[in-house]
Amino acid sequence: MDGRGRSLISHAPVELKSVSIRRLDADQEKIAGKEFLGGSKEPLVLNVTTVKPLGNTQRSSGPVIVLNGQNLLNTHPTGQHTLLAFLPDRKALKATNTVAVVWLGDEQTRTKHPLTLTLAELSR
Repeated sequence: MDGRGRSLISHAPVELKSVSIRRLDADQEKIAGKEFLGGSKEPLVLNVTTVKPLGNTQRSSGPVIVLNGQNLLNTHPTGQHTLLAFLPDRKALKATNTVAVVWLGDEQTRTKHPLTLTLAELSR
Protein backbone atom coordinates (compact mmCIF):
# COMPACT_ATOMS: atom_id res chain seq x y z
CA MET A 1 0.00 0.00 0.00
CA ASP A 2 1.13 3.52 -0.68
CA GLY A 3 0.54 6.42 1.73
CA ARG A 4 -2.98 6.88 0.34
CA GLY A 5 -4.16 3.30 0.92
CA ARG A 6 -3.76 2.22 -2.71
CA SER A 7 -2.23 -1.12 -3.60
CA LEU A 8 1.22 -1.04 -5.19
CA ILE A 9 0.58 -4.39 -6.87
CA SER A 10 0.28 -4.02 -10.62
CA HIS A 11 -3.01 -5.07 -12.14
CA ALA A 12 -1.77 -4.66 -15.71
CA PRO A 13 -2.43 -7.50 -18.15
CA VAL A 14 0.44 -9.97 -18.59
CA GLU A 15 1.36 -9.75 -22.27
CA LEU A 16 3.31 -12.54 -23.95
CA LYS A 17 6.46 -12.43 -26.04
CA SER A 18 6.62 -16.08 -27.05
CA VAL A 19 5.26 -19.55 -26.41
CA SER A 20 6.62 -22.99 -27.24
CA ILE A 21 5.83 -26.60 -26.47
CA ARG A 22 8.19 -29.57 -26.49
CA ARG A 23 9.22 -32.71 -24.70
CA LEU A 24 10.75 -32.25 -21.25
CA ASP A 25 14.50 -32.05 -20.75
CA ALA A 26 16.23 -33.36 -17.59
CA ASP A 27 15.90 -30.06 -15.67
CA GLN A 28 12.21 -29.78 -16.53
CA GLU A 29 11.64 -33.38 -15.42
CA LYS A 30 12.99 -32.40 -11.98
CA ILE A 31 10.58 -29.46 -11.79
CA ALA A 32 7.63 -31.60 -12.94
CA GLY A 33 8.39 -34.24 -10.32
CA LYS A 34 8.24 -38.03 -10.19
CA GLU A 35 4.53 -38.15 -9.35
CA PHE A 36 3.59 -36.16 -12.46
CA LEU A 37 5.98 -38.11 -14.69
CA GLY A 38 4.71 -41.45 -13.35
CA GLY A 39 1.18 -40.67 -14.48
CA SER A 40 2.15 -39.17 -17.83
CA LYS A 41 2.15 -40.98 -21.16
CA GLU A 42 3.93 -38.38 -23.27
CA PRO A 43 4.82 -35.44 -20.98
CA LEU A 44 5.18 -32.04 -22.61
CA VAL A 45 6.24 -28.64 -21.30
CA LEU A 46 4.56 -25.39 -22.30
CA ASN A 47 7.08 -22.54 -22.05
CA VAL A 48 5.82 -18.94 -21.96
CA THR A 49 7.97 -15.81 -22.07
CA THR A 50 6.38 -12.54 -20.95
CA VAL A 51 7.06 -9.07 -22.33
CA LYS A 52 7.52 -7.48 -18.88
CA PRO A 53 8.89 -9.05 -15.69
CA LEU A 54 6.34 -10.95 -13.61
CA GLY A 55 7.39 -9.32 -10.35
CA ASN A 56 6.90 -11.05 -7.00
CA THR A 57 5.67 -14.56 -7.77
CA GLN A 58 5.97 -15.60 -4.10
CA ARG A 59 2.61 -14.04 -3.18
CA SER A 60 -0.48 -15.93 -2.06
CA SER A 61 -1.70 -16.06 -5.67
CA GLY A 62 0.50 -16.53 -8.68
CA PRO A 63 0.48 -16.36 -12.44
CA VAL A 64 -0.83 -19.37 -14.35
CA ILE A 65 -0.69 -20.28 -18.01
CA VAL A 66 -4.14 -20.50 -19.61
CA LEU A 67 -4.34 -23.06 -22.44
CA ASN A 68 -7.50 -22.94 -24.54
CA GLY A 69 -9.38 -21.26 -21.67
CA GLN A 70 -8.21 -23.73 -18.99
CA ASN A 71 -5.96 -22.59 -16.14
CA LEU A 72 -2.91 -24.85 -15.87
CA LEU A 73 -2.52 -25.00 -12.11
CA ASN A 74 0.87 -26.72 -12.34
CA THR A 75 2.43 -23.52 -13.73
CA HIS A 76 5.92 -22.79 -12.38
CA PRO A 77 7.67 -19.40 -12.64
CA THR A 78 11.28 -20.10 -13.61
CA GLY A 79 12.48 -16.52 -14.02
CA GLN A 80 11.22 -12.95 -14.14
CA HIS A 81 9.94 -13.45 -17.69
CA THR A 82 9.30 -17.20 -17.89
CA LEU A 83 6.62 -19.68 -16.89
CA LEU A 84 6.45 -23.43 -17.45
CA ALA A 85 3.42 -25.71 -17.26
CA PHE A 86 3.33 -29.44 -17.80
CA LEU A 87 0.92 -31.53 -19.83
CA PRO A 88 0.74 -35.32 -19.33
CA ASP A 89 0.06 -35.88 -23.05
CA ARG A 90 -1.37 -34.18 -26.15
CA LYS A 91 -5.06 -34.63 -25.18
CA ALA A 92 -5.51 -30.98 -24.08
CA LEU A 93 -4.04 -29.74 -27.36
CA LYS A 94 -6.01 -28.75 -30.44
CA ALA A 95 -4.80 -28.14 -33.99
CA THR A 96 -4.53 -24.44 -33.02
CA ASN A 97 -4.17 -23.50 -29.35
CA THR A 98 -4.65 -20.20 -27.54
CA VAL A 99 -2.19 -19.35 -24.77
CA ALA A 100 -2.56 -16.58 -22.20
CA VAL A 101 -1.52 -15.86 -18.59
CA VAL A 102 -3.53 -14.61 -15.62
CA TRP A 103 -2.74 -14.05 -11.95
CA LEU A 104 -5.18 -16.28 -10.05
CA GLY A 105 -7.92 -14.20 -8.48
CA ASP A 106 -7.10 -11.08 -10.53
CA GLU A 107 -8.93 -11.31 -13.86
CA GLN A 108 -7.79 -7.86 -14.98
CA THR A 109 -4.25 -9.26 -15.34
CA ARG A 110 -5.36 -11.74 -18.04
CA THR A 111 -3.42 -11.43 -21.30
CA LYS A 112 -5.29 -9.11 -23.69
CA HIS A 113 -3.49 -10.43 -26.79
CA PRO A 114 -3.11 -14.23 -26.41
CA LEU A 115 -0.65 -16.08 -28.61
CA THR A 116 -1.47 -19.13 -30.69
CA LEU A 117 0.43 -22.37 -30.96
CA THR A 118 -0.19 -25.12 -33.50
CA LEU A 119 0.52 -28.82 -33.20
CA ALA A 120 2.91 -28.42 -36.12
CA GLU A 121 5.08 -26.26 -33.83
CA LEU A 122 5.56 -29.10 -31.35
CA SER A 123 9.33 -29.63 -31.25
CA ARG A 124 10.33 -33.25 -31.66
